[in-house]
Amino acid sequence: GQYKDNEIKYDEFKNPDDSFDKELEQVQKRFSKLEKVARKSTKNDSVVFDFEGFVGEEKIEHGSGQNYTLDLANSNFIPGFAEELVGHKAGEEFEINVKFPEDYHEDKLKGADARFKIVLHEVKERKIPELDDELAKKAGKKSLDDLKEDIKKFLENNAKNQNDRIKSDAVFDKVISETKIDIQPTMIDREYEAVKEEARFSATQQGADFDKLVEQEGKDEVEKRFREEAKKRILNSLIVEKIAQEEGIKIENKDIMEHITRMAMMYGIAPTQLFEELRKNLQCMKISKADY
Repeated sequence: GQYKDNEIKYDEFKNPDDSFDKELEQVQKRFSKLEKVARKSTKNDSVVFDFEGFVGEEKIEHGSGQNYTLDLANSNFIPGFAEELVGHKAGEEFEINVKFPEDYHEDKLKGADARFKIVLHEVKERKIPELDDELAKKAGKKSLDDLKEDIKKFLENNAKNQNDRIKSDAVFDKVISETKIDIQPTMIDREYEAVKEEARFSATQQGADFDKLVEQEGKDEVEKRFREEAKKRILNSLIVEKIAQEEGIKIENKDIMEHITRMAMMYGIAPTQLFEELRKNLQCMKISKADY
């Protein structure tokens, strides 16, 4: 397909108007502390509690826990659960009634009415530090002004990176729409595994449980998304390879190492560690001529 002289339209990304203030708030939250309080819980508190769930008289599988800490303002429980924990004191034992969403990932719980036994152990209030030079120093900056300047640069770079990605996607989508390529299922299967492993690695780096994230979104939805991404990557890769042949573009080892170094900085890891991860993935993604 045509890859030159195309006119591409795209929607420009702009940071939200309140993004600067929200970044400052995130710094404050990062250095905030939870302190026990002897009062009823509010929607802005965190609580430590035991819970046991039932649908009718049947216990919910994986529906219980002990000494669980929940931020009531940012709950990852089903809708209505956190709200029912507001207004209670430490030491209380009570029951709450909630309803599972119709689109819940477990079929037998979709739309089900549930009852949870609660034992509330602690109510904790989040103490937010003052936005001052002392906080900035805790964040690794010399002063509050230095911190604000750093956030400003971060947001500018974020907007640029987002727009670079949007432009790149728009260009590839245009070229892909006018290109005919037959992709063998085995190629997609291999790339799908690579996409999944990258997602698992990224989740681990952020301290998240990959399997739980998949469970929350739904296994089928995740697989569909990963396979679409795998197919797009293969198309992009083959198109780039063909354009490189047409234009006589060559990549030297130093170019690869420079790019790996930049990627490692983005992930906050050592270049050698990223290089090893890429090397492992490449072993999985090798494509034989028979796949064409």
